[in-house]
Amino acid sequence: MVDDPQPLLRVIMEDGHEVTMLRSETPRKDPPDYSNVIGLLLLMQEIQKQEPLDDPDVIFIDKDGTRYY
Repeated sequence: MVDDPQPLLRVIMEDGHEVTMLRSETPRKDPPDYSNVIGLLLLMQEIQKQEPLDDPDVIFIDKDGTRYY
């Protein structure tokens, strides 16, 4: 199966230079889905809020403070 080549995209810059680019795909019509990005940002925020473990042998600390080795 051979994909039809996309037409070249020609852009004229502010200084007058002409730039030719290849198109890899057609432009999207629908807005991108940012739910995954938002979830990752929330996860990063929760990780940054955690206090460092004072004992390097501790694997996990429960909500009630129980330490698991």
